[in-house]
Amino acid sequence: ISLHMIVVALASAFILVGCASNAQKNKETPVVWDSAIKHGTMENGMDYFIRKNSYPANRISIRLVVKAGSAMEDDDQKGVAHLVEHMAFNGSEHFEKSAIVDYFEKIGMNFGADLNAFTTFEQTTYVLEVPADDPEMLETAMLILRDYATGLTFPEEEVEKERGVVTEEWRLQENLQGRASRSQFELLVKDSRFEDRFPIGEVDIIKNVSRDRIIDFYKKWYRPEIMSVIVVGDEDPEVLENAVKKAMSTIPASKEKIKLPKYDVPVTADKKIDIFRDPELPYTNVYIFNPIANYKIRETEEDIQRILAKEFALQIFNTRLNEIANSPDSTWLFAAAQELSLTNWSMDEYHVYAPKPGMFVPAMLAYFDEIDKFLDFGVTESELERMKMAQLSQAELSYQNRDKIENSNHASTIMDYVLVGKIPVSSEDYKDIYNKVIPKITVEQVNEEARKAFGDRGTKMQLLLPQNEEVPTEDVIYTIWTEYKNAEIAAYEDDVSDSNLMEKPSKKGKVVSKNKNENLGTTEYKLDNGIKIITKKTDFEANYMYMNVTSKGGSYLLDEKDVPSSSIALSYMLYSGFKTLPYNQLMKKLQTKTANINFNIDTTSEYIIGNCKVDDSETLLQFVNLMFTQANFTDESWQIILPSLQAQAEAHGTQPGDWYNDKILEILFGKGDVYHSPLDVDFLNKISAESAERVYKDRFANPADFTYIFVGDFDEDALIEDCCYYLGSLATTKKFEETVYKYWDFPKGKISETVEKGIGDQGIVYMTFGGSLPQEKDIEVSYKESVIIGQLQTLMDIRLREVIREDKSGSYGIGVNAYIDGYPERYYRVNVNFGCEPGRVKELNDEVVNQIKKIQNEPIDSIYIEKLKETVRRTRETNLNENNWWMNRINAELVYDYEPEWVTKDVDKLISWITPENLQEAAKKYLNPENYVSVFLVPEK
Repeated sequence: ISLHMIVVALASAFILVGCASNAQKNKETPVVWDSAIKHGTMENGMDYFIRKNSYPANRISIRLVVKAGSAMEDDDQKGVAHLVEHMAFNGSEHFEKSAIVDYFEKIGMNFGADLNAFTTFEQTTYVLEVPADDPEMLETAMLILRDYATGLTFPEEEVEKERGVVTEEWRLQENLQGRASRSQFELLVKDSRFEDRFPIGEVDIIKNVSRDRIIDFYKKWYRPEIMSVIVVGDEDPEVLENAVKKAMSTIPASKEKIKLPKYDVPVTADKKIDIFRDPELPYTNVYIFNPIANYKIRETEEDIQRILAKEFALQIFNTRLNEIANSPDSTWLFAAAQELSLTNWSMDEYHVYAPKPGMFVPAMLAYFDEIDKFLDFGVTESELERMKMAQLSQAELSYQNRDKIENSNHASTIMDYVLVGKIPVSSEDYKDIYNKVIPKITVEQVNEEARKAFGDRGTKMQLLLPQNEEVPTEDVIYTIWTEYKNAEIAAYEDDVSDSNLMEKPSKKGKVVSKNKNENLGTTEYKLDNGIKIITKKTDFEANYMYMNVTSKGGSYLLDEKDVPSSSIALSYMLYSGFKTLPYNQLMKKLQTKTANINFNIDTTSEYIIGNCKVDDSETLLQFVNLMFTQANFTDESWQIILPSLQAQAEAHGTQPGDWYNDKILEILFGKGDVYHSPLDVDFLNKISAESAERVYKDRFANPADFTYIFVGDFDEDALIEDCCYYLGSLATTKKFEETVYKYWDFPKGKISETVEKGIGDQGIVYMTFGGSLPQEKDIEVSYKESVIIGQLQTLMDIRLREVIREDKSGSYGIGVNAYIDGYPERYYRVNVNFGCEPGRVKELNDEVVNQIKKIQNEPIDSIYIEKLKETVRRTRETNLNENNWWMNRINAELVYDYEPEWVTKDVDKLISWITPENLQEAAKKYLNPENYVSVFLVPEK
């Protein structure tokens, strides 16, 4: 259960920008173009950008950026820019119908991850990723890109099908999130071209616009002079450049070049209040926006300094807001200040906070107090110093990993130049600039940027209110907003301890055994207090490491009366701080560290995971030590947690998804099952501080029952030395546990239920197949079964996409999840879910069953087997260079024992299991057309 409340997120693209006048720039130092990027322009006017990059290895990332989006549509074309983007995958000069998707799946790439596109107000971008070890693949990818640019054919039949797919994508926004986001968009871009040009379009136009008008948009705006090709990857730049020129230079130049319009969002000082009410909104959210006038891109080193100063201001302000939220007398559940960019040439600073129930006016007054305090008194030297230390540390780490920047990140950087002229800067130059400008940032400059960002408490306020929420009148709110001033506010005091997180223990443990595992390339150490450590050295990320502290156990081992509190036990501990360090001071200590820590208790395990700069590895070990030795549970922290839990519990049932998920859980596990209950009022009444503390102490009773895994670019001797102090000094017990599973019989027969809730025109289908499996003690056999059911999942993904999405235009996307779990008794589940038109839920549910029967009874085409095998092979190529993948293998093979150790070495053996016979047998075994559960969500009548 998350303590963070649901915020209605703004669907937006964020761009790093800064504001500076031309007068300032005359005396400033321009940033320098990254020399690793080659930029050229072909005779037809098309730009291209080439960059050599070897991460990930053996991959080439390609982009075609068309500087035209929904803002360029005529009134009768709203949604056509997006529809054209969809049609790029449905027929072109060299690729009929779905041949492009088929090709990418054959070479082991995935539709969505490696083959995709997106449309915004001002651009349409096509994304391809191909292996670099086959010149023919690069040539084919460039031919596809050429067809996108000039060779789309818009087959009539495919146009009609794709109207349905785009309509289903539109339908995904027919919910609370979509309604609220659209309301915020309309407020922020009011009186501009963008106000009625949302990229998704208008559904009536999508369904009815003529094919000719779709082609009109394509012919008008898909021109070489407003297109750019970006190629970044693990190949010689000359080879990449030649491939681009061969494919794209033959596109004819426009007879008459088109001039791109530039649309602005008006910025006014007039204040406006907008109220959005919705019956499905669970909480009150208050947004305050401050549009930035004279928006300009980052061009100079001094711009970067100003941008960083503003970022520091926002980070410091957010730290203060969090401190207040983490006190019992807070009037809000959460609060934050951030930046938002909706278009290429606009920027808003915004605040959002959620008042506690019944605290609307006190929360507003308190929030304005904090803004005034921040602007009147400014930041403190100690707050700024922490920000500067953290940023310099992160900059150094980024520089050390400059050869590990992914292709997609380099491509995005180049896209910023293509779209807004933001010059790409090399990692070396960025490091030098940061080291030059960060020390120059002063309290005065941060305060100046804060005044620009926060303005006169913003100019636009939006209240997101539950349908029956009572708030003051707009006049009263406006008066508070414009006139309220607390004469008694005082400057902020930065309360931070001078002590370290903890001192190094005086007691040091000893290594009593050391063993290497050649299959995994790991080393296992045993300390004299029984603690087991597993290390794996890698060079995938310079000066960075990952930690996983994991133990068999989890909530299945608890008394049922304590299971509800297990969901909150770790948050209770964290918000209490450690006995030696209160929570807010703990957070300030961690601000200066490049380290992330998380933890959880699930049904079968408890764990602490983290990652950090190697220089900060001691911080991770100290945190782990403190969790075992200084865990704290205070009444004050419980009073911080409780209001958030109460708000979530009391809001349960306001959204249709609550009723839908409750029905699924009720069918599968029975009503009120303690392991599968939502956070409603009944469940909340079963949670208590005493139980949560008891759960924590029970699950973290014996440090030696955990395995401590470290993967990364560390000095092994130094790491083990620190482990001997921070882990070797821990007191351990004899309490060792094994994983225990609980089982629920899968319902018999065909069960179908319909939940009628919600006001949006949105249907959802959930189908699940399940059952029990005999015990299997041979890990090789059980692992093979898991691999095959996983490949059955991928096969169903492809088949259902082809039929439900493409042939029947029934859904934008279908999700399939298949797995085997449990020991010694085992069970399996295969879940299918997708959104669709409410009136088609039964039809499409039946079509899924029909496709399952075809997989079971008709020969599986060899093309599918080829796709599955190549996807496994290509995925393994990139996995081998990922720390998290190795962490998961160590867990699976050395801790939880559900994978054989050859898995990391022998991908061919795994691939040999992917046969038509194995998949068909699995389909018959796991997908019984006479025994499954279907639950449909449709709107209220």
